[in-house]
Amino acid sequence: PSAAMALDMDSFIESELSKDSGPKNKDLSADEGMCRFGQPSEATGQACVRANLSTKRQGGVDAFGTIDRGDYVKCKAYYVDGGDNGF
Repeated sequence: PSAAMALDMDSFIESELSKDSGPKNKDLSADEGMCRFGQPSEATGQACVRANLSTKRQGGVDAFGTIDRGDYVKCKAYYVDGGDNGF
């Protein structure tokens, strides 16, 4: 391998550092911060509504603290009379 093929560490480090400082480091408003990082409660849900952010979260609990437990179907008992078997 020639010296021309070697990695220029200074330019590599500079390019990696310039990638990190970008537009993704924006300041959050109080409502956005409360919505994204607050514990599920009525106040957190209201902050999400004011910030125009979704109230859905992972894990089944939304920002208001409501738990999505799905649809429950009530089981019905079914008894079989065995007749001669005695069951």
